[in-house]
Amino acid sequence: MSTIALAIAGAAGRMGQRLIALASEQPDVFKITSATDAPNSPFLGKDAGTVAGVAPVGVAITATLTGDPEVVIDFSAPSATRALISQCVKRK
Repeated sequence: MSTIALAIAGAAGRMGQRLIALASEQPDVFKITSATDAPNSPFLGKDAGTVAGVAPVGVAITATLTGDPEVVIDFSAPSATRALISQCVKRK
């Protein structure tokens, strides 16, 4: 079984942090490849695992999608979702 490349939008929020923590507990199932938050977030550039209160996952929180995620879970704001949809469409 291969791992699922996962992106979390709204990574610095409560649900985003929880999803990152849960995904990091199952590295044989999930690989976090992208963690996004608002362009003005104080968490930009910080490791998503550290922000979530778990071990570092090696993925910095950014304002746009990075890596090559297969699945995006979005717990951001409606305006951010619209921008995220555009990024997903461009990446197919």
